[in-house]
Amino acid sequence: RAGGWEGAARLPGRPLAAALVDIGPVKGINDGHSHGVGDATLRRVARLLREHCRGEDIAARWGGDEFVLVLPGVSMSEAQSVCDRLRLSVAGHAWHELVPGLEVTVSVGLADAAALPGLQAAWDAADRALRHSKEAGRDRVSTSAEV
Repeated sequence: RAGGWEGAARLPGRPLAAALVDIGPVKGINDGHSHGVGDATLRRVARLLREHCRGEDIAARWGGDEFVLVLPGVSMSEAQSVCDRLRLSVAGHAWHELVPGLEVTVSVGLADAAALPGLQAAWDAADRALRHSKEAGRDRVSTSAEV
């Protein structure tokens, strides 16, 4: 569905934010606990992601341990607040209900899709920002303007 958002969400003069959300450490959860616990973790993060979205937002699993978030009509400062609330929600979730001592965080790369020439440029910028978040220690939101 990620390809379908561009025409509907991308209108001239309208803000549009795109984010890549990486869940950590899913591989460690799979290896240390089980793939069942890893799958339950993905489902819980997906639920938390949906709770932070409006009806017109798009949230989808991108692959493995990543999700995409498209926020039409949302400025970068507002998108950064949304993503930070999501980050705090994941970090503060009762993960111990799945496995005692389990901790899960998300790292987010955020791009101003309205200022970029197209879909691929938006995802590339969000990916660079996500890489920055992960290299800077994870559990943070980075914007493409920072990298």
